[in-house]
Amino acid sequence: MSSFMQFFSRSRNNTLSSQENMLQAGQTAFRQGDLDMAESCLQGPAADGVIQAQLLMGRIIEKRALDDKEFKAAYGWFRSAAEQGDAEGMAQVARCFGQGIGMPADQQQANTWMEKAAQTGSKQAQFNLAKFYDDENSPDYDAEKALYWYRLSAEQGYPEAQNSLGDLYQSGRGGRQDTALALQWYEKAVRNGNRYAMVNLGYLYDQGIGVTQDYSKAAEWYRKAAHQGDAVAQYNLAEMFEQGQGVIRDALRAAHWYRAAAAQGHPAAAHKLKKAGT
Repeated sequence: MSSFMQFFSRSRNNTLSSQENMLQAGQTAFRQGDLDMAESCLQGPAADGVIQAQLLMGRIIEKRALDDKEFKAAYGWFRSAAEQGDAEGMAQVARCFGQGIGMPADQQQANTWMEKAAQTGSKQAQFNLAKFYDDENSPDYDAEKALYWYRLSAEQGYPEAQNSLGDLYQSGRGGRQDTALALQWYEKAVRNGNRYAMVNLGYLYDQGIGVTQDYSKAAEWYRKAAHQGDAVAQYNLAEMFEQGQGVIRDALRAAHWYRAAAAQGHPAAAHKLKKAGT
């Protein structure tokens, strides 16, 4: 190798190493809440096209933005990452168009960028697009499309999508009601720690939907979700303690879980406490 090529190779490696060091320093500063230091470290790598640096620059500027010019700068960094094919960058651009960050809101553009992000294979982007189509109050509501994108995300192991897919199969939205498939996807989601699926699985056993009614199993799943702070699970578990279904009747434990649910704004729990005078 010629001396020139050796020099070029060393210089290029040094540049890459410097970018990586600055990126890592910027990420550390960002996690520690030192946005000034993070921005200082990330400017160089972001300008050189390092995607993670561009995304963080967008987040930092947006977090501190006070006027349209600064919001537009945040959008610019997200757009730079998106145009390199990055799914998170595309999702951020979609959010900016949807919320009017850095430019006038444009739902059509938001939809276009959400589709692009999902088509990269990003399971989170697929889930976000499915949620968009699954909004029954939106003119863009399309349960079949929601089912399609939830399934793609769920098959990649995304627990929120697995739970939502189970809910679609349970309700029949999307044109197919199948409680066996609902149960299957809820079980996959709970194995991945999704507390909403724990509540949904508990409800199936509570009501005997697609399974043999089993209050003990229902209480078990409600308890797991309740300990993770789910207000619906806390209320349902309180009712089971109050009525002695699947558990030994225990007024003190019932009151405990009613209070926990009410503290999170659960109206029925608050009503129960008020009625009981506690």
